[in-house]
Amino acid sequence: MGVLFNDPINLSRRRALRNEMTPAEVVLWNHLKGKQMGYKFRRQQGIGPYIVDFTVLQREWS
Repeated sequence: MGVLFNDPINLSRRRALRNEMTPAEVVLWNHLKGKQMGYKFRRQQGIGPYIVDFTVLQREWS
């Protein structure tokens, strides 16, 4: 089995983490959101059993 992204079991926890960001996370998110850095960032992304604060999912197109 591969890595499970955004397991539905953790949905409420991910939402809570997005609504309860630390002041440092808020500052960082204000710089990352809206593709200001050239990439689309996501907050509180589920990757396997973990929830990461910020991530960029990059797909390779052939």
